[in-house]
Amino acid sequence: QLSCYGEKHITTPKLDALAASGVRFRNAYVAESSCSQSRQALLTGRWPHENGLVGLAQLGFRMHPGQPTLPALLKAAGYRTCLIGKWGLTEEGLPGVPQKKGFDEFVGYLSNQEAHDYYPEFLWRYDPPQPGKDGFDGKLQFPENANGGKGRYIPDLCTTAALNFLRYGKPDQFNHQRPFFLFLSYT
Repeated sequence: QLSCYGEKHITTPKLDALAASGVRFRNAYVAESSCSQSRQALLTGRWPHENGLVGLAQLGFRMHPGQPTLPALLKAAGYRTCLIGKWGLTEEGLPGVPQKKGFDEFVGYLSNQEAHDYYPEFLWRYDPPQPGKDGFDGKLQFPENANGGKGRYIPDLCTTAALNFLRYGKPDQFNHQRPFFLFLSYT
């Protein structure tokens, strides 16, 4: 909790200053008690049952190919979009992968089953090709986590990736404060 919302033991002055100059949300509700369904509802603007989801019984849910999403709408409006962490709404090779749902960049877990491991052997990554730079679309391997190893703690990697995305999008003479949408979803 932030100190601007009443936290007494931890101070958050920079976030408090940001909250003072922007919008503060005091109440929040989720569409479903489980994570995948809540993420799906947030990103599509539809109740889980409108997409065929009912409770935890639909862990094999796959996002529909034509389903519009918040990141796709923002991308069409000129935003840079990035998903870091838990997607949990599809599997490899299906049309619901983040890069087909409006995200310019992605590093994280595709399926909900994969997303409950802090030390996976791989994450999925999508980084589009750019002038002078090859793209990447596939598995990002972590050999240090093979065979039960605990060499790479993924929440730390997600934090670093988010900070890099923010640094890359920092206003300069080229991007002129281009808006961005960063969806950071820790396990």
